[in-house]
Amino acid sequence: MIYLVTGPIDSGKTTCLRSIYLERRQGDGFLSTKVKKDETVVGYDLERLRDGERCPFIRRRPALPPGWDEVWRRGPFSFSRAGQQFAEAVITDLLRRRVEPVFMDEIGPLELQGQGFCPLVRQVVGSERTVYMTVRSDCLAAVIGFFAMGEHRLIPVPPAPG
Repeated sequence: MIYLVTGPIDSGKTTCLRSIYLERRQGDGFLSTKVKKDETVVGYDLERLRDGERCPFIRRRPALPPGWDEVWRRGPFSFSRAGQQFAEAVITDLLRRRVEPVFMDEIGPLELQGQGFCPLVRQVVGSERTVYMTVRSDCLAAVIGFFAMGEHRLIPVPPAPG
């Protein structure tokens, strides 16, 4: 079964996904956790659920860290090759060891262009495992169609107040 945690930007999808993992105490995967500098979001790191290992994944341009190896670009954001490889290694490990449920955060516009986690989503959806993914509500129908997600359930996260 595929569970899609969905809501608008900054509605708490990642927090909801983490809560589901902590409640279940099973499976593994990764979250996209915000990186802040002086209360401003400057990017996202991928965080492995089972052990908290982190890898820089997204940073705002043009202020990229030294040695940043960009693999994709979308709007003001640069995506690192190291972060992409980290995600690939996590998902490959989970599929090899038949771990479930699999947790993935966040599937959206980049994947709909065949980039980002697109190949990983295809592998996980085709694996017939229990999967939890976050998807922004404005991408939901496109993601479901693009990845030919058959049976799935939505877990809506309400928009943040204010």
